[in-house]
Amino acid sequence: KGWLMPSSKGACPAHVLHPLAWTLALSTSLAKMHVQALAGKNAHASLPSDDEGMVATHKSCAAFSGPQRLVYNRVAKTGSITMLSLIMQASKRQGFRVIHCPTTIPPMHTPELFEEWVRQRTEDAPPYVYDGHFWFADISPRPKNLLVWMNLVRDPSDLFVSMYYYQRDCTCGFIPACRGGIPELRHMPHRVPHFCKRTLDQAWEVWNTTYQVGSLRYYFPGPGLLVNYFCGVRDPACHAEDMAKRYFLARAHVVQEYAFVGVLEHMELSMRLLQRTLPGFFEGVNVRAFSKLRMNPGATHLDPRPSQATLSAINNALQWDHRLYRFIKRLFFMRLGTCNVSLVR
Repeated sequence: KGWLMPSSKGACPAHVLHPLAWTLALSTSLAKMHVQALAGKNAHASLPSDDEGMVATHKSCAAFSGPQRLVYNRVAKTGSITMLSLIMQASKRQGFRVIHCPTTIPPMHTPELFEEWVRQRTEDAPPYVYDGHFWFADISPRPKNLLVWMNLVRDPSDLFVSMYYYQRDCTCGFIPACRGGIPELRHMPHRVPHFCKRTLDQAWEVWNTTYQVGSLRYYFPGPGLLVNYFCGVRDPACHAEDMAKRYFLARAHVVQEYAFVGVLEHMELSMRLLQRTLPGFFEGVNVRAFSKLRMNPGATHLDPRPSQATLSAINNALQWDHRLYRFIKRLFFMRLGTCNVSLVR
């Protein structure tokens, strides 16, 4: 009743809306059209037929209602600081704990340490969110539904560029919060002339001769930059040279183990889908405000973009990561449509 425009002859006919209601209806309609346009644009990106089939069978909108142990194995340089700020705000509202991994990578590199990590995660009393930069962890033979997973992804080549400059600046002391960067790289400013001023184009020229050695591969991570986060630390296939094996296992984990995987390039839509998927954790939080934030003080914005030749080489090196990104993005937009999520103001 309150939406009908008053008239000197009484209430207007039901089809005449109050201007505020008309504006709201138009805004809602445009928001849905915007999501549909994005989904349509994304639909034109080619996917192999088996990827398409898996998207079609895993686009449900069911809210997760299992054990409230949420693990966020956050992909580096992919909006995780912003997402963590949302998680901290939600924890105050919903009353769950946030368990932050005290080191960059949890101690999981031996069978004994891995088993201890799994024991802690599955026996800690819910509800909680555990976060850290680490690969997916298969907790078999325990019931897999003891944990539920979430993550964010971004274009792998953009991730690569961001990571290069971030690690360079960490190593050279330009970002104090990094505390010296990666130990294996700390000697580089002293041994390599102009190391701290090197662009990605200049560094790429010596990729095969200088950096692709032992642990220094982290500086130029190469194939698996995104795939490895979803493949895991335990299955031998995830350490194989055959990237196809890694990819198909990662894809299976995305649809079977992850309640939510968002897309950094569509942060507000991602946060709205997160609320719909995991309401027990995120219901009621002002996701629009958080989606506009860039929380990482070390993020680099002014470094030069690499040349088209360098980008083409990076794209080629990360082709399996791009395939996973396209798969996740298509699944993301399919779920937005199924859940009727849009950018309603």
